Amino acid sequence: MNKLLIIGEFPAPYRVEVFADLAKHWSSKVYFEYQQDEKRTAEWLSRVSVDCNILDNPSAKKEFKQDIKNLKSYEAVILYNNCLKNAIILELFCKLKRVPYFINCDGCNDIEESNPLKKALKCFLMRGAAGYFAGGQSAVKYFEYYGANRKRIHLHNFTSLHQEDINKKLLSNAEKNCLKEKIEMTGKFNVVTVGRHIECKGFDIVLKAAEKIGKSVDFYIIGGEPSVENKQYKEAHNLSSVHFVDFLGKDELREYYNAADLFVLMTRGDTWGLVINEAMANGLPVITTKRCVAGVELIKDGENGYIIDVDDTEALVNKVLMLRDNEELCRQMSFANINKMQTNTIDQIAKDHIQVLESFFKKRSSK
Repeated sequence: MNKLLIIGEFPAPYRVEVFADLAKHWSSKVYFEYQQDEKRTAEWLSRVSVDCNILDNPSAKKEFKQDIKNLKSYEAVILYNNCLKNAIILELFCKLKRVPYFINCDGCNDIEESNPLKKALKCFLMRGAAGYFAGGQSAVKYFEYYGANRKRIHLHNFTSLHQEDINKKLLSNAEKNCLKEKIEMTGKFNVVTVGRHIECKGFDIVLKAAEKIGKSVDFYIIGGEPSVENKQYKEAHNLSSVHFVDFLGKDELREYYNAADLFVLMTRGDTWGLVINEAMANGLPVITTKRCVAGVELIKDGENGYIIDVDDTEALVNKVLMLRDNEELCRQMSFANINKMQTNTIDQIAKDHIQVLESFFKKRSSK
């Protein structure tokens, strides 16, 4: 059986599941650069059958060095973020030992590299890959910028969704009203935004828009304890239409998506923005910025949502009011998003990867 060596950034569930599917086809060993939460990592890894190591302890680092020493025993290496230290080391040894390697990129905002030495190194490493997994067109552009062979770039839809996470149809008004009552969503037109209370998420712009719009639209900002600045702004401007909601579990968050009328993400920079996929899968029109890769990839302006400039409060206000006052347009966008998400699943990512790798191994064995 062919052996794979895989290195990723951190063990997010959607990533681990793809690796687990690869492990069903080939003997696979997985390393992650770090973990964000030890307890959650243990819980995620307990659900899948895959050999994982976190490079945050001496034992794992020693094993990683041993695998680099024995790199020729692997038929291929997959690098899921080739900009991190251990991935770069592994990439260099792949070139030195002539071990085929594949590079993944989910998406990218800032493609160009101003430092000529860094760019030269990236080009040197990038051009040697056997293949490239691109999560969208921005990833394709990223690979091409650093000299990747276009014929070796394989496009897939980046997502964290399973089929059961995607609505099959629009909810009826009765179903939405039932959910609103359950979660105490009281507004006539309800906007949801999701993320941590950090500056780049643009919640300050949402608050300014809420102030301009007034009480005809309710805003639900979901993502834990609000920042001091956001809390003070709400209090100072008496924004009773703004509701701060704590972190929610997957099922609870889905109730908010399904009860709401519109999703907004005023990000100042997201490498992807998986909440866009989630909102679309639950039939919400989407307003986001030009700095949200998921939005740029998935939203066609005016058809299933709107793409606006970063920090453009007026544009946000105008688009929210337009959708508030046009129920049929909202409905059309909701329907378009549900349809668009039907094949946007983790399973499909794994299938795409497997198809590429099977083809590669078949060609290699026939030489």
